[in-house]
Amino acid sequence: MNAFLSERYRTLEAIEDMKPTQAVPKRLQSFETKVSTKQKGCDLCSKENHPQPPRPSSRNASASTSAVQTFFASGTSAVLLSTAIIDVCHLGTNYRARALIDSGSEATFISERLFNLIKLPFRNTQTQVSGLNHSVSAKSSKLCHFGIRSPTKPGLQLDTEAYVLPELSGKLPSYPIPRNSLKDLPALRWADPTFFESSQIDVLIGADILPSIMMDGTRQNICGSLLGQETIFGWVLTGLISKGNPKRVASFTTQVHQIGDPDSLDTLLSKFWEVEDLPVKMEYLDLGHIKEVPPTHNSPSYHLPHHAVVKPESTTTKLRVVFNASSPSANGTSLNDILHAGPVLQSDLTIQVLKWRYFQYVFSADITKMYRQIWVDPKHTPFQRILFRNKERGIRDFEIKTVTFGVNCAPFLAIRVLQQLAEDIQVPFPNASRIIQQHMYVDDVLAGANSFNEAQSSIRELQAALSASGFPLRKWTSNNKSVLKDVPAEHLLHSEFLDIDAESTAKTLDEYSDLNQIRVPRWIWYQPEVIIEHHGFCDASQRTYGAAIYIRVEMGQKILTRLLTAKTRVAPKTISGGTDQSGCKGHESYGQHKATLFQ
Repeated sequence: MNAFLSERYRTLEAIEDMKPTQAVPKRLQSFETKVSTKQKGCDLCSKENHPQPPRPSSRNASASTSAVQTFFASGTSAVLLSTAIIDVCHLGTNYRARALIDSGSEATFISERLFNLIKLPFRNTQTQVSGLNHSVSAKSSKLCHFGIRSPTKPGLQLDTEAYVLPELSGKLPSYPIPRNSLKDLPALRWADPTFFESSQIDVLIGADILPSIMMDGTRQNICGSLLGQETIFGWVLTGLISKGNPKRVASFTTQVHQIGDPDSLDTLLSKFWEVEDLPVKMEYLDLGHIKEVPPTHNSPSYHLPHHAVVKPESTTTKLRVVFNASSPSANGTSLNDILHAGPVLQSDLTIQVLKWRYFQYVFSADITKMYRQIWVDPKHTPFQRILFRNKERGIRDFEIKTVTFGVNCAPFLAIRVLQQLAEDIQVPFPNASRIIQQHMYVDDVLAGANSFNEAQSSIRELQAALSASGFPLRKWTSNNKSVLKDVPAEHLLHSEFLDIDAESTAKTLDEYSDLNQIRVPRWIWYQPEVIIEHHGFCDASQRTYGAAIYIRVEMGQKILTRLLTAKTRVAPKTISGGTDQSGCKGHESYGQHKATLFQ
């Protein structure tokens, strides 16, 4: 049960990303309390004493509690806080980061930005981070583990655990320190050579490891008012740079409360109920893709854990539900363990793209919710059960009636249905049948024609054949707007239309600036009546080998040459046989024929 609920709880992180961002106060510190001479109003409406919504509570909130307190202040009076440049170590790689050394914190923290960059291992934890007056201002759901090293003493490593938070203290100091304020700075090895420049903090070192980084050296009255302390990273400075009446002082006290055992049944159940409000799952009910069934214990069945996957860049389905048929049941066996996945039927994407280049007029589209357009035999649906709220908000058993993403045989079933459809419609819709068999990659259509009329005819056939079979096509696009003039605007990739230029270029890596000058035209000027030659070149050495294929198009007196495809590989470290590859010459092969690429 715990494993099932843990899988469902993954949905919560996806839901959080879908919530409006304005509900989160924009603060310099994610758990910051600002103290100013003017009363602070609400971050959202600018009114004072804005009522706050009640927060959900947990029955185990007091079961396990640890108070982690952090004190720090910054303002316009130019206060220096102890910062250091450190190396965060993971899997033998060092990542340079700027750290705040805070003796008032009982725990160490790391920013979510650095955590995601390094991909640190972590364990789930439900913690609340409180500020002054015990107000909850942040939550952490991850506790990660890594090593800390000094860039100047790489042989010394401290292992630590850190809570992950969206932001720590923001940029410190609050604004750059004038260099003339530090003109009497002694020549010491500073832990942060640019401590006077405002910069981002990614690690907060707390008192849990502070004794391991502090050394004996101290110096007072540096530049008149600063305290210098020696650490394993070098010397750090703390204190007031310039005096004045600050208009704003930022300070915080951090307390981290462990809200029960994150893997306990009660906690998982609480999170399980929260995910049941997903509108996308109500769609399953409205479309008849799931049906309510009575619970049973005397016949074979399997319950699918499921979670949400968020794709903000998607123009149609920004959130979709993924089912995990690999989750083991009580006997240790999952549904995928006993299912045969079937042979791979999907076409090669590289071949599909190459075919696309031969058409003067091209178009693309995809089948909406392709898996969910295919019914599963009712005798098999008991093995696709889920727990779900019905319209009366009660928890009930439901069976998924369609092919389900996450079941290992789903790709085979979906593509096999399309292949059968192509055979069934071969007489009434020959063009649509050909496109389904030769110019589809799973649910995506990548097709075209060498004349305007043929392209329009193919689109009409494809729409009629697939729509009649329950496979509606959406996200249409083409290199010619007129080709799609009969397609409704709401079925286009964008309502304002997206062109695919005949001379559109392949994307190149930004870090290789010279590659930006390379242009690879999409259309290779193929026409049925032209003569074409394919020329292949290859070469190899002990370090690498590669090949390239060009196409030569002869149109009467006009001859064009285009790069069709190319590939390179690094040679294996061990070379078998006695052949010396270092002196291999390039080889060319070619064939001349009238173009008959597509039957």
